[in-house]
Amino acid sequence: MKPTNPWAEHFQDLAKKILPRDGSIDIWSDDSGRMVLQSSWRFPADATGARKRTHPIRVVVTQEALEDYSSTRVTQAERAQAEERFQDWLKVRLRAFTPQPSQPIGGPPPEEWVVGPHDLFPVPS
Repeated sequence: MKPTNPWAEHFQDLAKKILPRDGSIDIWSDDSGRMVLQSSWRFPADATGARKRTHPIRVVVTQEALEDYSSTRVTQAERAQAEERFQDWLKVRLRAFTPQPSQPIGGPPPEEWVVGPHDLFPVPS
């Protein structure tokens, strides 16, 4: 599925810097305008030499977060800070994630992590 969001490849590049190197990242926009990045990667070889894939994760960037990010009111410096926050957000979730082997079709859905506007542009307290 081809991404339909103009920022899709940019967010994919940001995620590639954080996700495991041997992972795959698929990206698309869903019907509600959210951008979805789905990734899985290979476990180290087991005793039989098999290298199973992890159960996929989905990083979902809400339409509101994308609208804020792409707004003409956002400066380049603010956008760079939002990118750093996105990568930090992803690092925190990956550290807490315990990957499981991929399940056969019909197994549990991918784990979903949602990025909202306040994850990229926190409201000052």
